[in-house]
Amino acid sequence: MAVAMMMDNPDGSQEIYERFRELIGLDRPAGGIVHIAGPSPIGGWRVIELWDSEEEARRFLAERLLPAAEAIGAPAPPPPQFWPVHSYLPQESSAEPAAAGQAPSEGAAGLTG
Repeated sequence: MAVAMMMDNPDGSQEIYERFRELIGLDRPAGGIVHIAGPSPIGGWRVIELWDSEEEARRFLAERLLPAAEAIGAPAPPPPQFWPVHSYLPQESSAEPAAAGQAPSEGAAGLTG
């Protein structure tokens, strides 16, 4: 089942985010569907992602994000919030929302931008 993940980092910034991106790269990780990042309305930096599963998101955090934080000398981000996704709009111009857990080849590629 698809899950959303949100991470609000009160100490985060665009500069720190860009340093992470340089180290991690821009390739979509296995299981990653959508990645959105920007200033948080409560201060700091917010990342919202859509994943095929919570396990894949947690694997990415453990294997890529946390080692990157250590490598750039940034504090580890706070624990993310996860919640199950009932539906989301696919990238295609279809008027029907894609069901959570539907494979990208079935039209559930998610929103990108």
